[in-house]
Amino acid sequence: MDPFAFPEELLRIFKALADANRLRIIGLLSQSAHTGEQLAALLGLGASTVSHHLARLKHAGLISASAESYYSVYRLEPDSLEFVARQLASPDTLARLAAEAMGKTEPAEYG
Repeated sequence: MDPFAFPEELLRIFKALADANRLRIIGLLSQSAHTGEQLAALLGLGASTVSHHLARLKHAGLISASAESYYSVYRLEPDSLEFVARQLASPDTLARLAAEAMGKTEPAEYG
């Protein structure tokens, strides 16, 4: 991964998760794979609304889709959530974000 691209990747993931319905979709997909129609019925949302949410989650790499018969079946991509957790728990990542916020190109050494 490009070391300068990681903040944008984290932002894309957080933006995808910054919606209650998308979080509910992630929760449902953590239990089992579902079609868009199943998700719409479970959430009480329209198919087009669910489709929009699924597209945002897929673009962020949080879910994947596979064609099965006439339907797309969506699955959670747990590696992407683990990536976020690793990045946020990393002192190097946090130092780099702090350095960027202060307009520096390199994080300060902490000893």
